[in-house]
This record gives sequence, C-alpha cells and structure tokens, in this order.
Amino acid sequence: MYIYGGTVLSLLTFLLGLLTSGSVATAISVVFEFYISRVVPWPLDEILLAETLVELAISHTITIGVGLTVATSKWWNALL
Repeated sequence: MYIYGGTVLSLLTFLLGLLTSGSVATAISVVFEFYISRVVPWPLDEILLAETLVELAISHTITIGVGLTVATSKWWNALL
C-alpha cells in the first residue's frame, strides 16, 4: 500500500517544487532529496521529511489513503 501512496507523494512533491521554484532542475532536486530521506528507516524518514506536525499528518493521510484505496480495489477485483 505504501508504494502507491509514495508515488502520489513523489508526484505532488515534484509539482510543488516546480510551482515554488519555476525550474525543472530544482523540482527534480526536491524529489531527489525526498527519495534520499526515504532511505532512512521508518518513522525517522517521515519525521525528517515533515517540517511541521501538520505536514507529517498530511503525508501519512495521503500515503495510507491512496495505498488503502488501491489495495481495496485490487482485493474487490480479485473477488469478482
């Protein structure tokens, strides 16, 4: 489940980096930093990524929500 949510977070991180900097190179750098911090074991990676407690909660909500949605839809499709 975390893989799908992580993909969505990566895309959102890229788009946010692109919107704030206006440069594709800077946006890629932001995504690269995102992936480097993902190498650190959980929960330290989430704490390092989030600048505030609200960002930590939003990150977990998106990651778990998207992953749960994909996993549930795959499970239902397997039953049908």
